[in-house]
Amino acid sequence: MPIPDPCMWWKPLLRCPDCGATLEASNQGFSCSGGCGWQSRDGRDLLCQNPRPCSLTHTRDPGLDPDAYLQELNTDPPPSCYTGPAALRDSTQFLSVLQDQLQPGDAVLDLGCGPRDQALPLQSLGFRYVGVDVDSPAADLLVDGHTLPFADFSFDAVFSYAVLEHLRDPLMGLVEVARVLKPGGLYLGTVSLGEPFHASFSHQTAWGLLALLH
Repeated sequence: MPIPDPCMWWKPLLRCPDCGATLEASNQGFSCSGGCGWQSRDGRDLLCQNPRPCSLTHTRDPGLDPDAYLQELNTDPPPSCYTGPAALRDSTQFLSVLQDQLQPGDAVLDLGCGPRDQALPLQSLGFRYVGVDVDSPAADLLVDGHTLPFADFSFDAVFSYAVLEHLRDPLMGLVEVARVLKPGGLYLGTVSLGEPFHASFSHQTAWGLLALLH
């Protein structure tokens, strides 16, 4: 498989998925400049090979009354103003939010992009797009959502269409999302709740999402 075009806008943002050092182009695709020994298996592979230990801190007191919060939360759908190309998986309302809150040229990460069907709609709005997935042949890059191979503060928005439930540790995935978002960046997407026999580690309820995002 060929090495990705060196002119790809996201290339300077790439970091080693094992140690976080910058990546250099190699005959296989990319290699770590930090000496940890990581090297991509092909031009799209940015999967971990020797994952680092990760510690997450929890508090016993969540500091949030979920019932009270949900009662006050506005659950009305956002106005639909997007009229561009349609995606295979309907995202009209999400695209409307992005169109309203982002500027042309902003960088959007499609986390768990699957068939990469959001690329054309997002690009039609003038956004810089990169789609990543753990195993999709359509993805620009193959990555593990628990260890995003990008520098801190890389993206203006992260979009994830029914992804969190597929992560064995969705909190770790959200910590990574927060790390790669620019200050004031936007995270939005969907989760699966009632879909039976779904290849999922943890279907997400409204209360579960509040616990993860708080």
